[in-house]
Amino acid sequence: MHAPHTTAEPVGLREQKKAATRQALIEVSQRLFATKGYAATTLEEICTEVGIRPQTLLRYFESKAHLATAPLAAVVADLERKVTEPERTADTIELWREHVAARTIFHQMHSPRAVRTYYRWLDADPVLLAMTAQLNHRTQTVLAAGLAHDHHVEPDDLHSTMLAALLVAGWNSIFLQWLESGGDADELGRRQDAVVDFAVSNLPRSSASDLGADLT
Repeated sequence: MHAPHTTAEPVGLREQKKAATRQALIEVSQRLFATKGYAATTLEEICTEVGIRPQTLLRYFESKAHLATAPLAAVVADLERKVTEPERTADTIELWREHVAARTIFHQMHSPRAVRTYYRWLDADPVLLAMTAQLNHRTQTVLAAGLAHDHHVEPDDLHSTMLAALLVAGWNSIFLQWLESGGDADELGRRQDAVVDFAVSNLPRSSASDLGADLT
């Protein structure tokens, strides 16, 4: 007896198609945002190029703003996945260094002009600016939780919170300086690594403990 015939696609193939569609939406939207501007680009235009309906796009991304910030959100999600991995062997500082290195490599894959254009139209829209700030806050929260876990202390540990804030603020500061100066990605990588060294050496756990005692 033969099994009933079905036209349903294997789960693996469906997931591959979904991933390909998601990536196509990101790539097409980023190109249109860069050439036409974020405000002037419509979801209909993006969908036409990808070959799907707007209703389908909204199954992948909640809004045009979520689509615009998808590359940044993916980077943060990857860091969160690694930090919260139960069986991880690397400490959080090492994972942060890997995260920073990966972002530097990402910028090496694009022209400095393209990178500057991307961040400028992000900064020009209030909604996108707010979403970027939320992603920075999420990054800081993930880092703080990972650092606290490494030292077997409470999630709201003062040292972990302060060090995470310094690492994220330092990354943003160096990145913005690099973006405006038009330097190369190798220089960005060296300076970002130096920021991590500075933060770790200048904010040892004992100093935060002393500060916590002074505040109580």
